[in-house]
Amino acid sequence: MKVDFWCSRRPYVDHAAPVWLELPEETRGQFVTPLLDRAAALGIDAVRPSKNNAYIVGEDDLVRGNAGTPLSGDLIVFLSRCEIAAMPADRPLVFMEHGVGPTYDGQSHLPYMDRIELVLTTPANAPGHIELFGDRVQEIGCPKLDKVTRRKKRPTTPPTVAVSHHWNQRAYPETMSAWPWDKEAWERIAASGEWKLLGHKHPGDPRDVLEWWDSFGVETVDSFDEIMERADLYVADNTSTLYEFASLDRPVVVLSPPFYRRDVKHGLRFWDHVPGVQVSHPDELDAALHEAWADFPARAALRHKAVEAAYGVMDGQAARRAREHILACLERVNRFDTGGTGMKVKVTSEFQGPKRRHLPGEVLDVGEATATRMFAAKVAEAVEVQPDEPDAPAPQEAPVETEQVDDGLEDKKQGELRTIAREDHGLTFRVGTKNDEMIAAIRAARKG
Repeated sequence: MKVDFWCSRRPYVDHAAPVWLELPEETRGQFVTPLLDRAAALGIDAVRPSKNNAYIVGEDDLVRGNAGTPLSGDLIVFLSRCEIAAMPADRPLVFMEHGVGPTYDGQSHLPYMDRIELVLTTPANAPGHIELFGDRVQEIGCPKLDKVTRRKKRPTTPPTVAVSHHWNQRAYPETMSAWPWDKEAWERIAASGEWKLLGHKHPGDPRDVLEWWDSFGVETVDSFDEIMERADLYVADNTSTLYEFASLDRPVVVLSPPFYRRDVKHGLRFWDHVPGVQVSHPDELDAALHEAWADFPARAALRHKAVEAAYGVMDGQAARRAREHILACLERVNRFDTGGTGMKVKVTSEFQGPKRRHLPGEVLDVGEATATRMFAAKVAEAVEVQPDEPDAPAPQEAPVETEQVDDGLEDKKQGELRTIAREDHGLTFRVGTKNDEMIAAIRAARKG
């Protein structure tokens, strides 16, 4: 039994890698991603997805859509609802968060699907998923942060401030980007020379944000790992990386433009556990940087509370918890191998088979061992097979005597038959009419 992973973007690879490496080697199927170099850097021998029926996003050959034949495992792990289109229709799925998993209006950000057998999530996001998926939901924390420890970093002079923005998603006002709302303020701060700025953007943002940073001399970085390594302070709008950086126990500034509604309660970032100093107007940015940099004890305590609300206890065991749940799920969906034959059973309780879910009332033909497991799990019952009754003899029909006709028509060719029909009886036939049909019609006309 094998587990495949599908990761089309770098954040997905980074979050999935610790869990993949935690799985027993004999259970690993294929780690499918277009980002082979990134996977290799994390110790994973990945497989590039097929481009059949796929579409390409951006200049980095990021293939998404139908992943084709590489996804062939008994169970497939994916990390974004946007990736569901890439999943084969005949495989059970596991969803794993690629961040804190923000929700809006208290709802799961996943669509309900029977074949999503397991949802691996964070404490902050579990309630919305549980409402939809029930006991399929398991809290694991954040495997990517298992090896992150709260560590103080020797600050640079001037302090290094990394800035990032979410892509401008318009599903909710709160998913929209704070850029360019704050761009003039950053141009002023860069000109002051008081802070060393690093520009970054969400990997899915198609806008020219990095080019804008370059235009006034700010260094840009593609990797959030580099921000975690180099930055003394982090500024962003609405992104899981706010909490990832805060888990280092370093200060955070949170951009909250006026179109982020203050009268909604989405939880966590909006507005229960904001992990840093908030900025509601671009002119407040400089003062917010100084306040965050001071990192007063009360502010640090709020940050610690926000990180705990997002991830739960950070004990370095999130990947191990994910492994145990995935292996249990793999065993569960494969214990009923419905491909065998020999015994008829009727499904009594819904369950997931290797290919699809089976519903009560469905009759399956399975092997004896599978039937025994189904009976033990109380998901099926035996179907009583009625003995076959002997077939009643078919009624004998009286033989029909047919008159032998010898009128010479059987030996005529098609052209001659058409002539006889037309000239002798006024009959015409469509092209393609068979000879025996014309002969029958001529004989009927003679009798008439």
